[in-house]
Amino acid sequence: SKATVKIGGREVRVLVADTYNHRLKGWSDRKDMGKYGGMLFVFPDRGQHAMVMRDMHFRLDIIWLDGNKVVDIAPNLLPEPGVAEEELTIYPARAASTLVLELPAGFKDQTGLKIGDKVTIITD
Repeated sequence: SKATVKIGGREVRVLVADTYNHRLKGWSDRKDMGKYGGMLFVFPDRGQHAMVMRDMHFRLDIIWLDGNKVVDIAPNLLPEPGVAEEELTIYPARAASTLVLELPAGFKDQTGLKIGDKVTIITD
């Protein structure tokens, strides 16, 4: 499914990853985001959701959300194509979250996004 996310003064069309398999896959093996501006990972529970750059080919800014509030940001993460699962860099969040938003690298710097900022999510 798809959604629109209002974040950092911008509106971003995102793919929604709301199943285990889609969350596991993410952007793996894709060259770019195509016509989308990001991906929203929806988790069944609020918790410590760590992310990895599995089979990625481009950099990301990863933003953790607790409901509609930014609780952590990991900017400009490097892809790790071909890295074995057990050797992937793990990016944990500093706070519990319900959603994770993956955006193109540079989004945080371009928009001045910061922890505590509010986000609006409009699902199709």
